[in-house]
This record gives sequence, C-alpha cells and structure tokens, in this order.
Amino acid sequence: MWIYNKQGKMVAGYSSLTHQIVHNGCRSLQVLQENTTGNFYKNKNKKNYNYYTAEMFAHVFLDPGPVCGEDNLVHGGKPEMKDPNHQIQKHIEELKQLIFNPGQPIPGIPFVGHKVGIFEPDVSPMYDFAIHSDVVDDEPCYVFQAIAKPQFADQVVIDTLITWFRKSDYSIISRHYALSYKTLVFDFNVNIHVDLGSYQGMLIPTWIDYQGNWDIAFHKREIVHFTIRFFDFQKEQNQKLN
Repeated sequence: MWIYNKQGKMVAGYSSLTHQIVHNGCRSLQVLQENTTGNFYKNKNKKNYNYYTAEMFAHVFLDPGPVCGEDNLVHGGKPEMKDPNHQIQKHIEELKQLIFNPGQPIPGIPFVGHKVGIFEPDVSPMYDFAIHSDVVDDEPCYVFQAIAKPQFADQVVIDTLITWFRKSDYSIISRHYALSYKTLVFDFNVNIHVDLGSYQGMLIPTWIDYQGNWDIAFHKREIVHFTIRFFDFQKEQNQKLN
C-alpha cells in the first residue's frame, strides 16, 4: 500500500505477507511478514491506523479472527450487519455490494445509493452499454461494458463498469470499476480492478488493484494505491468439502 500527499509524494507505506486458514466455518489470519514506512500507524503497538483507507483495509484483509458465520453470498437490498453501530463494518458491507453485486442500488448511502443502480429505469439512459469479444490470457471472453455518457458525467457515480466473462462457462474472470462523485460534503475518484479465479467450484479473487483519491468534510484527503495478490490456495487437511 502506498499513501501520497496532495503533491504526489509518498508519505506512508505498508506491505505484508499473510496466511489465512479456514477451519469449521471460521477464518483466522497470521501475519508472516510486515513492513511499514512513514506515518502509517498512529500507534503501531496498538494498531491504530493514521488513515481511514488503511483501517478499512485491515478490517477486510487483516482481521486476525477467528471470524465465523460468513458465507460467499452478497445479498441485495440494505446491507446486513452484525453490529449496525459499527461504522467501519457498515462501509465494508456497502463496498462488498458495490464490488460483487455491481449496478444495483445500495440503500443507506446518502446522495449516491440510488445512483449506483445503473440498470434502474431513470439511471440506465445515462449510459452506453456494449458487448464484444476479447481474449484474456488465451481465454476467449465476452466483455460487457457500461460507460457513462459525457453529458451525464457529473450526475453518475459509476463512470465505467467492465466485466469479462469466459465464453466456455460464462464465469467472470475480471472486473474493472471507475467511480467518481463530488458534493459539498465529500468527493472521490476511485479505480478498482479485480481478477478472479476458480478453486473447488468457488469464484475467488486472485488480484485486486485499488487506486483512490477521496476527501470527506473534517477529514484529510487520502490518496492511496494498493495491490493484493491471493495465491497458494490449499484444501484443508481432514476436512470434507461438499
């Protein structure tokens, strides 16, 4: 993770190697290596993060656990939360819906919740939709793209949504999102790319690239770029898989 100031100078950084284990429906995580630079932490011993993006990142990808009772489904409608008063968890659930169920409205997000519903009757006319063929890593693919029409650029949240489907089984192998919006209270410009693979019949992320520039009233602007690579998936020993 690389964090920059407004002048484009890197002010903090983070890198790690972690190992996640899933056993009896619960996941836990071990940090094998960790390196930080700059003011990434307010207090490293207490894991107090100096940046909200880093805190969100840690809640999603660095939770030591055990975390139990999760499933692989992202439901539509209002985000479901075990602790409705936990602001970070609320934002994580909203982010999961946006990334893994794109194009659907997300109730509860002020100003933009309905605008991300690009297939809604009042939003879809603001987009050009297209399907074409492509080849990705020797895999023939269909490519679906939704691109905001220039005259509506300041009215939409999702500027670009591109999804690559494998032709042989229609499974998703990649998605790219470009989002931006500006109000008196906040503004953001975010690009996310996710590559997916298949393991034991499940669709799983193998690569995530995030580049975000956002500002919220009474908070300092955050300009962050991070990448995550997921690898070395292994079947748990002595565990029966359905």
